[in-house]
Amino acid sequence: MLNLKELVRSYGNLVDDATRIMQRIKALFRAQAIPTKGPAIYRDTQRKEWLDKIEGGARVRAAVLFRHLDLLLELRAPAKAAMLAEARRQPGWKVLRSIPYLGPVRVAQIMAIMRAPHRFRTKRNLWPYVGLAVVTRSSADQEIVAGQMRKRQRPGDESRAGRGRAGKAVQDSRPGFEEDLRVLRHEGHFRGWEGL
Repeated sequence: MLNLKELVRSYGNLVDDATRIMQRIKALFRAQAIPTKGPAIYRDTQRKEWLDKIEGGARVRAAVLFRHLDLLLELRAPAKAAMLAEARRQPGWKVLRSIPYLGPVRVAQIMAIMRAPHRFRTKRNLWPYVGLAVVTRSSADQEIVAGQMRKRQRPGDESRAGRGRAGKAVQDSRPGFEEDLRVLRHEGHFRGWEGL
């Protein structure tokens, strides 16, 4: 499994590096006020046409970036093939591939992350670990009160806290409440409710 983890990491690095180079190429042309819509700028057939649009040091830099991109794309295909070949050897390959919307690359990545699925007691523990769980977060989860950051209370929190305050208000306002409660306790109505 360690071999698969390294192959997944290698493929991921190649994809990230290629993406970074593509962004640099587009940024170089945009800096020269040349619009670059879509992936046409990366095609070998149109490369000379794109290089003719710029001159000087920017042209040399663009040529170097294009060569760099070509090398990364050339390395990416064998890295992907090696990663997928190793992933297919793993016992969980068929099960994970049967899940809709999970392609071969994503399945290989999941297998490299989780290593051994039997480590998890239930699928509820597994899904968040491999990044497939629904995560709900918002910027409104915290608030600043008197200069201090604190967790914002959910609407239900006040009603739960209010129930305790309501009981206390009844206890304080009704004369003889304590005596009635003592009698009920003595008769065994609140066995195990020591907090009352």
